[in-house]
Amino acid sequence: MDPNVGTLRLFPGITEAAIRSFLSPPLKGVVLETYGSGNISNSKGKTLELLKEASDRGVVIVNITQCYRGNVSALCETARGLSGAGVVAGGDMTSECALTKLSYLIGCGYSPEKCRELMGQSLRGEMTLMHADQPSIIADPNTRATTFVQYIAYEIIKGKTNFSSFNYDDAENEDGSRYHSPSRNFIESGVQSPIDKPTIDFSHLKSPIKNEGTPERASIYRSSLPILLCSAASMNDIIGMRMLNVAAENQLETTCYDYNGRTPLHCASRNGNLQCVKWLVKNGASVHVLDRNGHTPLFDAVTSRRSDIVELLLEAGAHLSDAEHTEITALIHNAIYRCDIELLKLLNLAGFDFNKTDFEGRTPLHLAVLFEQESVVDYILGMENINPCAMDKLDKTPLDVAISIVEHYKSIHFMADSEDTLIAINIHEKLSKALN
Repeated sequence: MDPNVGTLRLFPGITEAAIRSFLSPPLKGVVLETYGSGNISNSKGKTLELLKEASDRGVVIVNITQCYRGNVSALCETARGLSGAGVVAGGDMTSECALTKLSYLIGCGYSPEKCRELMGQSLRGEMTLMHADQPSIIADPNTRATTFVQYIAYEIIKGKTNFSSFNYDDAENEDGSRYHSPSRNFIESGVQSPIDKPTIDFSHLKSPIKNEGTPERASIYRSSLPILLCSAASMNDIIGMRMLNVAAENQLETTCYDYNGRTPLHCASRNGNLQCVKWLVKNGASVHVLDRNGHTPLFDAVTSRRSDIVELLLEAGAHLSDAEHTEITALIHNAIYRCDIELLKLLNLAGFDFNKTDFEGRTPLHLAVLFEQESVVDYILGMENINPCAMDKLDKTPLDVAISIVEHYKSIHFMADSEDTLIAINIHEKLSKALN
């Protein structure tokens, strides 16, 4: 982390001398907090001149908004005006996030040009990306939706969903006046129901979503997007996900939750949908969030046995959560008992520490010896930084457990030369060799 970074918050009346002084060496990076969507007060062109001078000197300048919400994008006219001075649009990053990211990139030794490039990209889901181009599938008027998600997204984009046709049992005219309905007898005796009056006044039941541009309808659309996105991620509907992004005006929140408390990245990882995982990570989905069960997307990728997704999530900075230790321990117990080395390899790839213990203080190596799984013992001993001398709550090492098993088999006359005894002896010899 490089300490030579700072935040410059613009305000009406800020002087040229103050800006020049702030941008002077040894400063290497600046988070510029501007107005609205990236506006600055460019009195007599001096502000832009000072920013360009600092950029030419190698100072990395990132433009973010002072507003509580907002996005400074290169697609915006105001942000494009600053790009000529070498200022990078920082999207919707907070000042703390932008400072941390900038300090890290400069501290890595990257050139100013590389830092500017990376500051405009989402590395760990820290910013929402905006795109100017729509997928070609949206622009084609002959496009036919092939999934439910695509159909809903297409209707949202094209604005063809006619909510004004919605009514309450055809009881309201378009102008909200009373509707004259025929009398309906629900009881054979001829007694009318109170709702079967010839004239019923429904004027007070006007639909709040009748007009297409109402905030209520927009709210309904926004509330449905998380569920639709999770559904598309589960079904590997990459086209539907792209269409939802367009429906959300290229500002789709990819870290959202469905009714089961799962994010789209959880759904895609659980179902082994690599393309959806790639798209979500690229568009800023967080790899660190936990679902309602306390699981990370990385945990779901491991349980779906997709090493390619595990590697992709690891590249995006994912790691297993401490909250998952109990369930991972149960997975390891079952994997060792069934000699499921594939799952053990995935857990090792995901970064699980095989020196961790269960409730009885036993490491996976203890369990492999106890279950007499010679191939698992070989695999664990071949890992780096494995401690073969770890003790459980009974103060026994894996070697002690192996000795006990060998002695037990030898004490039984008919098992002295059995296959189980030979396996136990082999495990004992391998552990002894690992300690020497």
